Amino acid sequence: RHDWRPECGFTPSRDCVDDMCVAGAIVNYTQQLLTRKVGGDDDDDNAYQLKVALMFVAHFVGDIHQPLHVSRKTDRGGNDIAVHVENWTSLPK
Repeated sequence: RHDWRPECGFTPSRDCVDDMCVAGAIVNYTQQLLTRKVGGDDDDDNAYQLKVALMFVAHFVGDIHQPLHVSRKTDRGGNDIAVHVENWTSLPK
């Protein structure tokens, strides 16, 4: 049985002001993938930008599925987040 706490949720207006978070970055780079066209005078640059956008989307989607990677400066990169699993109160050192 998992003890899910209501404060462990994502509220965009609180947690991602002005899209300055990993979820906002996913939206930004996905939008680039959907709107940037390859062809014409800027073909090489556009192809490069599409490649970069795809790499960032893949990386950020991976990160967002690892909750301790998504943290704030005040919790020292997730190091001050207590993890509760069965009878443990934190990860082993």
